[in-house]
Amino acid sequence: MVFLVQVSLLQFYKNGLLPFSSEYSIRTYLNEYGGHQFWFAAHAHNFFKNLFYFLTILGMVWGAREFRGLHFWTSIRDNQVGIRLGSINLISFGALLGVLMFMNNPRVLIANPNSLASLTYTASPILWAIFFGSVASILFPLKNLCMWTLKNRLLTAFILVITALTIHQEWIEMIINFSSDLLLQPTLDIALHVTRVMGLDTRLLPSGEHGPIFGTSRFVVEIWPTCSGYEGMALMIALLATYCFMQRDQLRVYRALWIIALASLTMFALNGIRIAVLIAIGHFYSPQLALDGFHVVGGWLNLLIVLAASLVMLNTFPYFIKNSHFQKTKRRESLPFLLPLTTLMIVGLFDQIFTANFNWLYPFPILFSTLVIFFYRSDLLRLIEKPSLIAFFIGILVFLLWIWFVPVDIAKSQIFMDDLASAPLAFALIWLACRMMGAVLIVPIAEELAFRGFALPLLRIWLINLLDKNDLFKLPPHYAVLVSTALSLVLTSLLFGMLHSDFLAGSLAAVGFGLAYLFRRKLMDAVVAHAVTNGLLSIYIIAFGYWSYW
Repeated sequence: MVFLVQVSLLQFYKNGLLPFSSEYSIRTYLNEYGGHQFWFAAHAHNFFKNLFYFLTILGMVWGAREFRGLHFWTSIRDNQVGIRLGSINLISFGALLGVLMFMNNPRVLIANPNSLASLTYTASPILWAIFFGSVASILFPLKNLCMWTLKNRLLTAFILVITALTIHQEWIEMIINFSSDLLLQPTLDIALHVTRVMGLDTRLLPSGEHGPIFGTSRFVVEIWPTCSGYEGMALMIALLATYCFMQRDQLRVYRALWIIALASLTMFALNGIRIAVLIAIGHFYSPQLALDGFHVVGGWLNLLIVLAASLVMLNTFPYFIKNSHFQKTKRRESLPFLLPLTTLMIVGLFDQIFTANFNWLYPFPILFSTLVIFFYRSDLLRLIEKPSLIAFFIGILVFLLWIWFVPVDIAKSQIFMDDLASAPLAFALIWLACRMMGAVLIVPIAEELAFRGFALPLLRIWLINLLDKNDLFKLPPHYAVLVSTALSLVLTSLLFGMLHSDFLAGSLAAVGFGLAYLFRRKLMDAVVAHAVTNGLLSIYIIAFGYWSYW
């Protein structure tokens, strides 16, 4: 309580007893006009405040991980506030308050740099250090906290980075700008070399509004900073780092870091190649297809390919695996659940490269996914069971929710109908048949195998183990199972929603399909619920001409 009063008073008088200027605070004025003498004094308040913020988060993490141990409570008991420490705190607080309240004219300080007031203000960071040090010593056993920090250097570094980025969000923008400036020119150099190998006479003109102009005499594009590839590299690092953390009991994490670095460099190189292929498509074939087709999906295609290759390497080579025999068996069991959807997504992205408007190539991802399902038929046939009535009920309910949350786009429906009517009747009927089969049969099987058959149970088990090992979230077994089930359902549903055109409707649909699965722990129920929803939606689309849903 005393500490809160102290901090409140220091915050209230941070700009002096009386306002100095409507344009400047004391610290901003000293920072701009005070020179080197007053620079650190002007920033001391924020510096030590942020340092204390970091120590508070570090102390909370330390307490969460250690509070069940006897050593933790012993250190807390021994951390008594003595008269000496209390006196240091009060004296430093009083001195700081006096500096803030009475030295409130920075012009006088700057005009007389060698005066007692100027020298006292220059030395004020020492008072800030003593004050926050005394407060930290009162709240935390610093010796034990420092020893724990040295033992957990990686976690400490991670907390420090997250703390810095949350306090100074402008640093994130600075990092983005720095990364873009660093990567853009090498990316363009790669694209330039690749296009020259293709026989294109490409040129680079740094004259665009947002970036340089790159292309040929027939097709040019403006390269924005976001085209430098930092987004794909950052996303790849985040995905692989998350995977390695979740699989740290099975992977040799320090060795797996080589894969993360290699995947990032690969994403960088492929981004340059992506720009070169974009120029080639626009030059040789169709500018519209280059911009509306390949430009939209090229980056995601690179991400999926590199991510899949990285995961295969991490789960194949014994160099990265602690128990290679166990991982080999586990990988073989997971492939039937993951490959149908992976194939559907990758081939679907390839389709979008060649279809800027109407997706005439939709049957191809359905065909390839069907072949994968057929290949693993012996593993998947055991999942076929008689569905429960609740699965049909959930399927109907999700259909009603979908048409309630997702409005019909009449303009898109008309464009869809015009494109479909422009094709020969036989071809249009075949396409519709493939679209119906994909929506009612293949897509439900592929998506439910991946989300409810693989991701939800795996995440649920991982969360149960996490709650069991983590002292902070120690729960009774039945509560741990309940919380883990709910969290895994929510997280997989959000991921499912991200893969669909309407995030909210997709996430709610995934909750319904997840509940259908959890009702009996039978994947067949989730597949049937999904198939009923898509089947009713297909009938609704064809009957009323609401083609925008497709």
